[in-house]
Amino acid sequence: MLLSVLVLAVVGVAVSTTLLLLSVSAAQTATNVQESQGAKALANACTEIALQRLVVSASYLGNGLANIGQGSCTYTVAQIDSSRDTVGGTGTVGEMVRKVQVTITIPGLIVTSWQEVADFQ
Repeated sequence: MLLSVLVLAVVGVAVSTTLLLLSVSAAQTATNVQESQGAKALANACTEIALQRLVVSASYLGNGLANIGQGSCTYTVAQIDSSRDTVGGTGTVGEMVRKVQVTITIPGLIVTSWQEVADFQ
């Protein structure tokens, strides 16, 4: 009788520990997803800021930084050739980093591609 109670207690502790670890893991995953989505939104926001700089000054080339909400983002505008520029935006929330690269034709500032990238080319 005492042995069966002891076995049930051990099984109960094992199940409780497993459930606790699973809930901690799920919470961490949810936080990572939220930070990743925020970082992507910041990357897009900084890209939009850079495009606005180009609207104001079509010859603009350079870098910038913005702190928005709980994260930060940077942007870079570089010339590919005489008719194309590239705009890169990087968003960071916590430890999550996402990057967006946009190619535009000039003059006219026509966006020819807008994509998330692992790193800028």
